[in-house]
Amino acid sequence: MCLRPKGGNGKIAACCRASINYASVIPESTEAWSEVGKAMCEYYSRTVIQPKIPYADLTMLEQSVLGELFRFREDSTGTHFFSDDMIRSAFYMNITDLRETMASADGAGAIEANRIIKACLINISAVAGDVWLEFPERFWEAILQDIVKRSKTLRYISVTTSFFCRETRDDSPGAEVTLITADGIWSRSTDEMLLSLLDGARVSPSRVGRPAPDDCHSPLPSVFA
Repeated sequence: MCLRPKGGNGKIAACCRASINYASVIPESTEAWSEVGKAMCEYYSRTVIQPKIPYADLTMLEQSVLGELFRFREDSTGTHFFSDDMIRSAFYMNITDLRETMASADGAGAIEANRIIKACLINISAVAGDVWLEFPERFWEAILQDIVKRSKTLRYISVTTSFFCRETRDDSPGAEVTLITADGIWSRSTDEMLLSLLDGARVSPSRVGRPAPDDCHSPLPSVFA
């Protein structure tokens, strides 16, 4: 796989392009183009973290990492984290600044952030400059839980993500919400929540045109260990 470095150039980017015979894949009819459009529908997601995280509960290391994963706004008491499209899982960080922050007393308090970043740095030999870090999927949940565990004011953090396509579709996955407490992490999709409501109302999903449990969109595990 070719990774484009910061401020990449045309030569590097060129190696990322696959050799495609476009004449062999271009549809000849309007109907065919329509089918291609359905198959190529681009999905997006928007995420909001609530409530805002007080400055007193956020270490410099956590601020640096979460600030790369999400967009953020700051006010007089804390930081609001959110994402307009897809939460990042890889980014560049200055290796010198990163190691200094991790070694500081402030960085040492961020147990999960320290543990995860150390695992990412195992195979990186650079001692200066910016390095490309790739993190495991949803690793930010552990960092947010670490913040809740230390906090004297936060009882939980919620992460709400909505999914949507460039074109409205009847099979859109809806949304999911994740609850993060000091004791655990739980997630539910809108399909799972709807099925729970239907069960409480004693209504069969098939009677209202909704999918049966086995047909739901790849439901997330109930609890992330």
